[in-house]
Amino acid sequence: MKIYSNMYEAVQASDGTLLFRKGIIKKAESHLFDSERIYFSGLVAFRENLMGVLTITNNRVYGYASVLGDSYYQEIPITDIRNVSFSKLDKSLHINGSLCTIDGIVVSRTSLSTIQDTIHELQNMSINEKPNSVSPRVDIQALKDLKELLDNDIITTDEFEAKKKQILGL
Repeated sequence: MKIYSNMYEAVQASDGTLLFRKGIIKKAESHLFDSERIYFSGLVAFRENLMGVLTITNNRVYGYASVLGDSYYQEIPITDIRNVSFSKLDKSLHINGSLCTIDGIVVSRTSLSTIQDTIHELQNMSINEKPNSVSPRVDIQALKDLKELLDNDIITTDEFEAKKKQILGL
């Protein structure tokens, strides 16, 4: 499974062209966390022909679209995905999580296969791997501020360790 260095590269690989405005890709890319790796990103049509970007990272699948000031954003953690299906009736992809669904995604047959395979591989990886990295949702700035307090002898090492565990959710 290939890891892409940026969203433009991933979109280029999945669609072959960048016919769509680069602005939508840049906005979709702004939703990435620093620790995330991109495994798929492609231009898609969401329900009601809203053009956007579907992205699969090591942590989640998310869809982003924007037109005339209105935007659509939905995400599902990889570990929360229950089902990925294709509806022949409306010719669209549906990614179902336990709490939400990204649906009505119109993709090419090639992209459909890539999306399903990528999600399946990432789910298998997440089952077999023990988490050893900080969650991307961790407040990095809070950790930096906490370390500064320790370095300036404002808090003790014990206070630092306790608060760090709280921030990291340990």
